[in-house]
Amino acid sequence: MPGQTVKTITPAVIDRAYRELAQENPYYIREAGGANSIPGLCLRVHRREVQIGARIGSQWMKEAKVLPQMDADQVTQFRQRVRDKIMGLQFEAADPLTAKRRQTVRELYEAYIAAFVGARLVP
Repeated sequence: MPGQTVKTITPAVIDRAYRELAQENPYYIREAGGANSIPGLCLRVHRREVQIGARIGSQWMKEAKVLPQMDADQVTQFRQRVRDKIMGLQFEAADPLTAKRRQTVRELYEAYIAAFVGARLVP
């Protein structure tokens, strides 16, 4: 089952992944090829658990641990949350100003202090 592609991740796919847990290294089950497939949506199968999330390039973004015998509504909710994350990442990549809008607390602090000190020096 390693490296498998399915049209849609369903409770049956999750159950099968739990029956065939990874022997050594984790492997992925990608969702692709179906009318409702979400590109980037994957299951990551470990030795003891299965996770649902997004794989963008070589980066893995875990959304949640999935359990065997989950109902379809829960799986659909996880799929939608992952789709929203993927869409957000695609939007950020397409918008060059997004990177400039994101600042760390340290960057905000330094900008504030620079403006404060600059205001005090002006007569």
